[in-house]
Amino acid sequence: MGESAYIRGNRQQADNTARVQAVPTAAVQAAGPEADRQALADQSTQVQQLRKYQGMANGAVGGNAPIPPSGSIIQAKLVSGNNVEYSKDADLPIGEEKKPSKLIKKLIADSETYYLPKTPATNYETAASVKALKKKKYILGESHGSGMWEARTAGWDQIPKMLEGIKGFKAEDDKHGEVLNENNLSVKGKAQAEGIPLEDSHHYTLGGILLAQQLLNSYETYKSDAMLKERITEVTNMLLQYVVVGHEWAGKMDAAPVADSRQGRFLQIGQKTLASPAFALMKNIRKDTKDVSLLTKQEIATIQTHLTEVAALLLELIDTRPMGGGFLGMGKSRQGADPIKNRDEVTKLSKAGAGSGEQVISAIRQGSLVRELAMIENIKSGTKPLMVQIGDEHVDRVASAVGADAVAVPKTADFDGMITENAPPDVATIKKLEQPSPFRIDPDNYFPGMHDFS
Repeated sequence: MGESAYIRGNRQQADNTARVQAVPTAAVQAAGPEADRQALADQSTQVQQLRKYQGMANGAVGGNAPIPPSGSIIQAKLVSGNNVEYSKDADLPIGEEKKPSKLIKKLIADSETYYLPKTPATNYETAASVKALKKKKYILGESHGSGMWEARTAGWDQIPKMLEGIKGFKAEDDKHGEVLNENNLSVKGKAQAEGIPLEDSHHYTLGGILLAQQLLNSYETYKSDAMLKERITEVTNMLLQYVVVGHEWAGKMDAAPVADSRQGRFLQIGQKTLASPAFALMKNIRKDTKDVSLLTKQEIATIQTHLTEVAALLLELIDTRPMGGGFLGMGKSRQGADPIKNRDEVTKLSKAGAGSGEQVISAIRQGSLVRELAMIENIKSGTKPLMVQIGDEHVDRVASAVGADAVAVPKTADFDGMITENAPPDVATIKKLEQPSPFRIDPDNYFPGMHDFS
């Protein structure tokens, strides 16, 4: 699959803010459109498979680890780039008469488990310095498209990776899961090489809608900005996924779901999208057969009305709290604290209204917070070690929310330095360092006869 324009062209939130404030007509590009996908065929019976990506399933780190004897537990201290585990010096593949280097002995003796890179291969006899990951989740910030992610992860092919440029849905039931897997749209991804989705499609789509709505609210300012077409295109691409998945999932159902159930709301997004004249208009913008800078007021209103309806359904899908309370099955409500802390702001930004550059900035910020809810959840559920590709503006908030398992690595950090382990100094060096210097100054005698000022 070609790399998405989101990965190639996403700009940081700080840059976005500066551009909107300084040059309103240039504005912000929160993300570019993803690679063009096959559109749904006009005939409802001809459902095309959409976006393809490869992903690595959680826990996909395989290996040929030694099997411990029955009744014993072996705690691996060193894991090779081929996922072979070593718990003691004698396990190392260096021959009976050879000894590991001081560094390798140090790592095996440590209470931590260390993971070595696949390339270059480690020489267990001579290694005095190696890069080694701990059993942590490394939140690697970057400016998308800069090449930093590729440079930092080079040599770590065996380590599972989560990518911000990949999104997926969580299965609502087994039949839904089947459809997601058939279309490569499961948040679990597939046991292949490219990566695990960092983002949930519900959260990502809602974030895109917020920005699209605010750009349309300030249409005269942003109509010639490439970002407007990119946002509408990306939202269209995401809505196509609801259309396809909903169509195929409904075909597997024994009966139509209740409208306000999770299944019902998911299907409504696809159904409403197919039925809305906004969908044909958005597809034409996506295909460049409609000039986004020449929209009429009625066309803008048509698109915004549909996006507002979808946003309301997405909020309900993102909120996974159970329903409860009420009396005799009536008057039930969500139980527990609202996971969407910025619900009021998101709801306002999802609607048509008066626009401004400040509202565009707010849409970017609030959309990022919604997206981060899923990022945090997906990282928490991921295996360890894990390498996470993420826009630099998200690093600190996401790492803090993930907790002790996370290692925040902003783009300004020296990642190689952070993960480099060096051999301990030898005994002779330590003793030499402990010896007093022959040039040691005695402060009481530095100025003989002059230190008493009484």
